[in-house]
Parts: sequence; C-alpha cells; structure tokens
Amino acid sequence: MSRLVALVAALLGAVLIAALAARPPGPLAVNADAVLFSADRAFVDIREMARAPHPTGSPEQARVRAYLVGRLRAVGLEARTETVPFSRKGRERLERWGGPAALGRDPENVVAVLPGRDHTGPAVLLMAHYDTVWGSPGAADDGAGVAAMLEIARALKAGPPPVRDVVLLFTDAEELNGDGALGFFERDPLAARIGVAVNLEARGAGGRAVMFETGPENGAMARLYARAVRQPTAQSLAAFIYKVMPNFTDFTLARQRGIGGVNFAFMGRAGLYHSPLATADAVEPGSVQHLGGQALDIVRALAMAPALPAKAPDAAFGDVLGLFLLAYPAWAGWIVLATAGALLALALVRLRAADGPTWREVGRGGLLALALVLHAGLALYAFDALSIAPTRNYYDRLAALPRLELQAALIGLAALVLAFSRWTIRARWAPLPAAVLLVAIAVHGKAFGFAIPVAVAAGGLAFLAVKKPVGTWAIWMGTALLVLLLALAAQVAAPTTTPLLAWPLLLTAAVAALAATLDPMLRKPPVLAVLAVAGAVSAAFVLGLAHLAFLGVGSELPMTMAAFLLLVSLAMAPLLRDAVPPRPAAVIALVLLLGAGGIALSVRLAPLSPTVAVYSR
Repeated sequence: MSRLVALVAALLGAVLIAALAARPPGPLAVNADAVLFSADRAFVDIREMARAPHPTGSPEQARVRAYLVGRLRAVGLEARTETVPFSRKGRERLERWGGPAALGRDPENVVAVLPGRDHTGPAVLLMAHYDTVWGSPGAADDGAGVAAMLEIARALKAGPPPVRDVVLLFTDAEELNGDGALGFFERDPLAARIGVAVNLEARGAGGRAVMFETGPENGAMARLYARAVRQPTAQSLAAFIYKVMPNFTDFTLARQRGIGGVNFAFMGRAGLYHSPLATADAVEPGSVQHLGGQALDIVRALAMAPALPAKAPDAAFGDVLGLFLLAYPAWAGWIVLATAGALLALALVRLRAADGPTWREVGRGGLLALALVLHAGLALYAFDALSIAPTRNYYDRLAALPRLELQAALIGLAALVLAFSRWTIRARWAPLPAAVLLVAIAVHGKAFGFAIPVAVAAGGLAFLAVKKPVGTWAIWMGTALLVLLLALAAQVAAPTTTPLLAWPLLLTAAVAALAATLDPMLRKPPVLAVLAVAGAVSAAFVLGLAHLAFLGVGSELPMTMAAFLLLVSLAMAPLLRDAVPPRPAAVIALVLLLGAGGIALSVRLAPLSPTVAVYSR
C-alpha cells in the first residue's frame, strides 16, 4: 500500500463515515410497538397543525389549540388552557409582525399531566411551543416538537405507570419573547413542582436532533442521558457555547430558575427556519424520529427514576459517531491529556533513537500547522465576504448553507494540500498569500481591523516555517504538540470543551507511538493501513462536529472552521506529507480555490431564496 493510496482511502473513509453518522434514523411506521416513538404516527399531527401559519392570537392558532386539547383527551389525559399576560417585548414584536389587530388576545398555554404513582414528588416537565412566526406554517418549528410530545405521551401511557408525574406544557408566544413559558413559571402552581425539564425545538427541517443545551451542574444528567438514550447526538462543547451565547428558547427560562434538564433540536435544512415553505412535506421524517426517540428515552428514564439526577459538577461528554455517548467528570480530562502526552513523548523518544526529527524541527512543524490554521481562517473570511450580497438577508444565508459548507470544505482541502506538499517558496515570499487574502478582505468591506493581526501572524509564521524543509514526522508531531497545548489551555479555562481536542489527540498519540516503534519510516503497508483507519475515524469525528458547528454559526462565523481543519490535519498529517508531488498539489489547490470562488459568486448573485421568512423581506 502506497502513501497516496492510504491517503485516498482515509479521506474517502472519513467522508463516508461522517456522512453515515450524520444521517438520522429511519422513521418507525404507524404499526410500530405501542411503547416506541413513531415518526409516522407523529406526522398525522404535524400535518393537521401545519395547515397554515398560526401565530399567537390568530384564529388559526385557536384551531390548533382546540386540536391539542382534543388529542390530549384522546390519549386519556385531562387538558386545560391557561391565559398568561404579554410582556412589553412580546407585544412590540407581535405588533411588528401582525399590526394592532393581532393584539386582541393574550397568550394561552395548554397544560396536561400524565399522573405518576407519586403525586407529591418533583415532576418531569416536557415542553414545546405551538405558536409560529408570522407567515410560516411551522411544521418543524415547532410543529415537530409539539407532535413529538403527543406521541411521547401516548407511548408513556402504553407502558407501566411512571414513578412521578409528567407535566406536558405546550407554550404560546415562544416566538415573541417566551411569554408562555414565562407565564407558566411565574403563575402556574405546577411550576413549583418541576424538578427537571425537557424541551423540544427546531432550527431547520432536517438532520439529526442534537441535545445542545443542559441545565446547570449537569454531571448526573449527562450520565443519565448516556445510559438512557439510544442513538445519541450531544457534545458538552455545544452546551458550553450555547450557554455563553445570547440565544433563547423556552428552556432558557427553566435553566435560569436552576432547573436541570436537556434541550433538543434538529438544524438541518436550515433554509426552512421560519420559512413560508416549512410545510409538513418539507420536514425530514427521520429527524422527527430522532428528536422524539431521544426525548422519549430521557423522559421515560426520568419519569421512572426513584430520584431525579442531583446537581453535580458539569461533565465533559460527547457522542462517538452517533453510536454511544461518553461522559466523565471534567477533571478527568487531565487524565486523557496526560495519557496523550505520555504517548507522544514515547513516540518522540522512539524517533530520536531512530535519528528522527530534532526538537527544533518539530517546532517548525508546529509553526507550519499554526500558519495553516491562520491562512485557512483568512481564506474562509475572504471567500465568505465575496459570497455576501449587498442586500444581505440572514434567512437567505441560511438557505445558502449547503453551498457555503461545500465552499468551506474546498478551501480547507486546498489549504491542506498546499501546506503538506513539499511545495517550495523562498522565505521572503512566504508572507505574500496572507497579504493577498488581507487585500481581498479589505476590498469586500469586511472587518478589516480584525484581519490585520491575523494576516501579520500568518505571514510571520509562514516565513519562519519555510526557512528549512520540514519532514513528515516533524510536522505530524509539531501539529500534535500544538493541539496538546491548545487542549491544556482549554482544560484550564473551560474543561467541558476539551473532548473536541482531546479525543482525536489521544487516538493520534496512540497511533504515533505504535508507528514510531514499528515503522519510523512510515513505509510498511500494515502501518500505513493503521494510519489510514485511524485517520478516517478521527477525521470523521471532527467532520461531524464541524458540520454541526457550521449549521450553528457557519453563516456568521465561517472562519471558526479553521479550528476543525487543524484537527483534520492532525489525523491526516502522516499520509498527506509527500503523498502528492509539488506541481500537481499546486494545480489541485488552484482548482479547489477556483471552485470555492465560483460557489461564492453563485451565492452572491443568486436571487433571494423563496424560503426566506416573510417578515424579513
């Protein structure tokens, strides 16, 4: 097996594994076992509720509310409605959407209780909002969540009685200011009994459902989620980022009151977020299956538990390609990093014994890796600027996310090819690419001041890195040590974010120690095969997280993808170096960048997407 064959196999394997891991499960049919969640059963309710837009106060919402009450009674639950007051912000937003005529009715929640054996203990709250934005039928946001709640209630009723009560809260006015949930927590007597909350949301109409937010001190909750939920998709990194961002859902109001729990949403087909085209036919059935299946698993586990998860220090956790979830105390990240560091040290000792790279050469390899990240960030920023139309619309950018994600992938691959081929350039010309990217950013009017220090650092690092040749082991170990330093910093500052860095690093360190012992020249077919398999698995894990991150922030912060590129380079470094000769590498990179430029122009020049939210036009 040649290095090029191993590289191609690793890249294709990574893409294939990541694509398979990103697919939601298939929907269960209407005749599925009664205790299971069936998306096909839930879609009956989605289609009925999403016949037309139903914002707060509208006649169509009154129809949906009556339908919900009837469906809950059909399941065997007593349902009631409760009127709650508008907040000032809620009234102002509704008036902007629908005019004064829309303000004639206050928000009305729908509440039901699935009784448990103990009516005095803390209850489980399951919630989703049944209002839509103006102009959208809301089949996904949040028709999918509401329908999933009805199906979960039916599945729970079909099984043994729960230990504790399960409160079903269908909130109104979430799209305005969360007024329905706010009114429940401030006015409803049931609110005092809530011990844990599970919220169902949507930001798009497809893809896997992600558990993206937890309540405070989530250690015990994360471990319960790991035990109870099949086909999990969750990362403590996402929970940390969401906590520090100014986002809002109904779950925010529970979390602010110290209530533990989890928040789910799917984010694929992002162009359908708040869209007039967000009909039932546009929603991916597998996404509803994944949303409801995870929610049923965790709600059932909570409802049947002798005691709810106590507050415990936040955990570091993450799913492994959607197969299972690892969760451990955040302090245990030090053990993971210490193990990775020891394995890297073993690899370096073995290499020095075989006349491998010096520390100075390894340092230059780390500089090259850092220069790669900074150049990629600049390129992502520059091409993103090229793709933005003068009449920018947030929802139009969401519709363009698939093309923008492909654009980012082409830029990242071009950067990898150039950085890891032995493409030679005189040191004095090394800062030129960063300077060209800086000019491109300035021409398109992006935040030029932000890009200047990045370009200066990128050019300086490139100057230092190319003064002397850097070998395969030097760049691989240099990249690994750079990731180790970043992971140590993350472990100090935000320990729940480290799985993103620590897990690929640990796998790389183990493979590097093995390769340095058995084949320091990296030529034996069995060792190349191990490198290809490990590289494919590690890169697939990173690509899966990069995809979710792009769905979350890619339309606003595409340069963040450079961090994921560093981890892909860590996985592929021993195969990339020398796999492609310099001239073909330069041609390949040029073709990739031209393709990225073509995508950017197609996004910039395209007419406004028909999926754009009505109120944003």
